[in-house]
Amino acid sequence: MQRLTIITVISLLALPFAGRAQAIADYNEGWNRPTIDHASFGFGYVYFGMVPPRYRDPGIDVRSLPPIPGLKYRSYSNYCPKDTCDATRVALAVRCPEDSVLLQWASGRVAEYVERSITHDAVRKVRVASSADICNQYIRLIRKKFDQFQCTGEGDHDVPNEQFGYLLTDCWRTERYCTFYESTWYNWMSCGDNTTESYYSVDVKTGQVATITDFVHDEDLPRLAKLMMKYLKNFKGELWYYPDFEWVPTDPLELLKAMNGCALIREGLIIYYHPYEIGCGADGQFNAIIPYGQIKGLLIY
Repeated sequence: MQRLTIITVISLLALPFAGRAQAIADYNEGWNRPTIDHASFGFGYVYFGMVPPRYRDPGIDVRSLPPIPGLKYRSYSNYCPKDTCDATRVALAVRCPEDSVLLQWASGRVAEYVERSITHDAVRKVRVASSADICNQYIRLIRKKFDQFQCTGEGDHDVPNEQFGYLLTDCWRTERYCTFYESTWYNWMSCGDNTTESYYSVDVKTGQVATITDFVHDEDLPRLAKLMMKYLKNFKGELWYYPDFEWVPTDPLELLKAMNGCALIREGLIIYYHPYEIGCGADGQFNAIIPYGQIKGLLIY
């Protein structure tokens, strides 16, 4: 027996700023001052689009979504109609400038997430024409994967939803780079911090993501690493300490190399570490936002 699939299109008319044209990106609006992250919204949108564990309603309460102008949403729910022995839910949200290079990068980024976290099968990057197109195309691919489920009647009944959330939006722009913010979450009645926040500075001409050596020369990395230690804080604003974890380097340069990523944002250069990367579960994510004034002599351009 095939699962029951419900896909919804969420209207953004009820969201603040929704009437703004997406092509006119104003990064000075309240949603992005300071640069968007969980803390800037008082941690109110960490689990955007989530529903209670056994709530099969496919819709999304718009009050659970961050008020980002031009953001496009799709939701997907799929469960076994026979005995609800298996249930999957996905909330997908994307905003990208109407630029072919950036749209194709965003499409590839979503494809990578869907393959790694949801389908666990190869997902081909599709060519897209808009943010809405990205949502439509990848929700369709997810649906195709999970519609193949066949109920055997041997599993647990009335299981909680396995839920995924993915959000990608542009948040800053320089002459060379467009920086994107990415937020993900996962929940299946599981413990621990299954969230990530990432930033990517994408070259607007090539579509390549900048690495630390695109911002700072190799020979200056030790200086940057020492400077980073003054700004590296967990989600509570507490400075990083030297934990007694064998996998966490204590040398600043080695710690810098262990980062999950870096990017240019309004406030400076951000270097980030996802939960559990360099701290315990109670620390959450660590970010170092180094002001431009502090790295004026280090930045390549």
